Amino acid sequence: MMLLAASGCNLNKNADNVFLPVMNVDAIMQDCVSDNMQKSVCTSAFQNAEEAYTLGLRYELGDDELIQDERKAASWYLIAAKKGNHRAETNLGALFITGRGVSKDYSRALFWLDRAQKGGDSVAMLNLGILSETGTGVPQNYAKALNWYLKAAALNNIDAEMKIADAYYNGVITSVSYEQAYTWYELASRQDTPRALFMLGIMNEKGQGIKKDLSAAVEYYQKSANLDYYEACERLSYMYKNGFGISKNITISQRWQKKARELKNKDRK
Repeated sequence: MMLLAASGCNLNKNADNVFLPVMNVDAIMQDCVSDNMQKSVCTSAFQNAEEAYTLGLRYELGDDELIQDERKAASWYLIAAKKGNHRAETNLGALFITGRGVSKDYSRALFWLDRAQKGGDSVAMLNLGILSETGTGVPQNYAKALNWYLKAAALNNIDAEMKIADAYYNGVITSVSYEQAYTWYELASRQDTPRALFMLGIMNEKGQGIKKDLSAAVEYYQKSANLDYYEACERLSYMYKNGFGISKNITISQRWQKKARELKNKDRK
């Protein structure tokens, strides 16, 4: 089964029925040089895992010098992954999950994500949690999902902290616990996470997991709005309009409503 053909790679089965990479170095080098990259840069990336990962990331995202090409990104991630770069392993796994640049293949995705998480990559742990939560490529298992999120959160992964907070707030993969949700949103907010600050505002306003405190709610909305979170701007406008937790001020209310509209329109573009 040919994969990554445009970048000179394929994947073959070994005796353990695990898909492992075999690369055509000449073809990958030719692709690199043909994209106006200096040959010394391409050669160095072959020898250095961090440089290979960086080149893969540049191809995946595209920049001023390189046109976005996820097939080529996968090849460079593959090179870096074979040298033990855990971020490359995670990104390669993500490509196999989505089928971007490669054929969608959950067995390959799980292989690389497992290698990455064993190396301590928190994003791989987060992705494994998402797969378990959604039942994508693996049996749906909420307990495993929560466990993966907790492992990633222990490594200060903000997205994992938010996943756990949302889980407790909404009761999707665990029972509802506003107290636990508040704890995790507060933890995520320490890294200036806009939605975490917004949710702390909501919970203070409604008295969920903490005593109702409109003044505290306004403070959290203010912090989130200052980070350009449009829902916080909308809520802050509402609080000023009605004088909830702060002195009523129509002018300031309209100012925050205007910013909310601007941010919302920007997100849509």
